[in-house]
Amino acid sequence: MRYYSILFLLFVLGCQNPSTKSNNQKVERIVRPEYAKGFEIHYSNGGFNLILFDLKTNKDTLENIRFDGTSTGNLACLSTTHISYFDLLNSLDRIKAVAFADLIRNSNARALIAGKAMINLSTAEDVDIELLLAAKPQYFFVYPYGHGNYEKYESKGIACVPISEYLEQDPLGRLEWIKVFGAIIGKEKEATEIFDRIRTEYLETKNKIILSSGNRPCAFTGSYEGGVWYAPPGNSFQSTLINDAGAVYIFKDSIASENLAIPFESLYSSVYNCDFWGKVDYSENGATYEKITAEDPRWKEISAYKKRNIFYCNTSEVDYFGDAVIEPHILLKDLGMVFHPDLFPSYSPKYFKKLK
Repeated sequence: MRYYSILFLLFVLGCQNPSTKSNNQKVERIVRPEYAKGFEIHYSNGGFNLILFDLKTNKDTLENIRFDGTSTGNLACLSTTHISYFDLLNSLDRIKAVAFADLIRNSNARALIAGKAMINLSTAEDVDIELLLAAKPQYFFVYPYGHGNYEKYESKGIACVPISEYLEQDPLGRLEWIKVFGAIIGKEKEATEIFDRIRTEYLETKNKIILSSGNRPCAFTGSYEGGVWYAPPGNSFQSTLINDAGAVYIFKDSIASENLAIPFESLYSSVYNCDFWGKVDYSENGATYEKITAEDPRWKEISAYKKRNIFYCNTSEVDYFGDAVIEPHILLKDLGMVFHPDLFPSYSPKYFKKLK
């Protein structure tokens, strides 16, 4: 829950327009993503315009930012998830500062933090502006939504670039934001090659499951708090992964912009006969069936518990909120093995495993 609390606090910081404003240019080439819905890149006159769409209001334009194509200087990130994109591009050295560095699990980034090459911007639950200024970033990658603004950074010459990859509903759409980071640091070609390689592997796995699996079991996921079950809607990242992995997400027909809030009694009735239950949790000692029923003995009666069909991601052991964003092909294989183990006899899962 700590991750979600911090994410909420970051949302309320808000965002103002970057100092690198767009101007009229004759467009020579447009990069339209295949799966992502939050951006386009328009190349012209040696530079490019990054067009960012508002994913909460049906693709209305959120920002139009002009980059002149010259070499990019130091960078800083508000979100720890951006770190993994730069690691995949072999460009972590460009990131000089990141907020909430204590949450980063990526081993290469941890080494830079330990060596003081990447500083932690966080003081309590906010960004220390003095630390940010000391890092001298040319661009600060931030969140697009909230009730405040980033004028205090803009006024110091730090351009804020809002990144909304976390709102993409398709796993490949989240990965495709690597093209944005690649364009900004002059590695468009490398970013495209990385995306194409992972997309191919993802689609090959998806097609293998579709063609080879006969049955599609039912699955559900979410978290329980204060008598309410919070579940991803049917148009979510999690729902897409579950369905691509050869199962049927129990709430696949729901459409919402945020998690569904379901009273526990209603949830219990809906999932009573569901085949699989997926959990994402932070547990230093790991999860067990005994711990689950200790929280609420009613879980013992549902089908997924009786069949020992609970799959689990322990975020104390794996970087689910970081590296997993750039590894949708691995997430898909993990879930494919959970739902259809006969198709992946020698595969060793990384993020999701059946709870023993």
